[in-house]
Amino acid sequence: MDDFGRGNLEGLFGGDAVDPPLIGKFFMAGEIQADEEFGVAGWFAVFHIFFLAAFGGELTMGVDFIRRTARSFHKGLDRRRIELGTPTLFTQQPETAPRTYAANVCAGTTVAAGEKVGVRLDGDCVIAMRGLDPIATINRPPADLVAALSASHGEACGTVLHMHDIAHVVEITVC
Repeated sequence: MDDFGRGNLEGLFGGDAVDPPLIGKFFMAGEIQADEEFGVAGWFAVFHIFFLAAFGGELTMGVDFIRRTARSFHKGLDRRRIELGTPTLFTQQPETAPRTYAANVCAGTTVAAGEKVGVRLDGDCVIAMRGLDPIATINRPPADLVAALSASHGEACGTVLHMHDIAHVVEITVC
């Protein structure tokens, strides 16, 4: 059956299927002749106009985007910081403990936990003293202890934390 009415293409292009209207003609700055090519600049213009129309005349890229979103980003960080700082039932607080040094107890001496002692640098070793009597020695003291005692003219105060009777060793902290 012959249909002399409009065909699909004629209906789409307004009745002119041989020379249809160009959709991109609206976006082009000038007419393209048959011997010219639609170059990169033309496609950039079409792309730019499309994005300006699609995003309301505003391209949010680069520094503008960062400046616009920086406030909300920092607000989110502040909320998380507050959540982290708020103690809960399971929050464990870190405790600070001074460094302890193991010292060998001198023969025939008794030492009690919590006792205050004087700590003195004596050549290659460190001596813990009760008054003028030595009660314990550290034969090979760590470098940080030697540096701390040297900075305080070779003497400092210490506290006995724990006494190990079987090993004859005391744990001493230096103030």
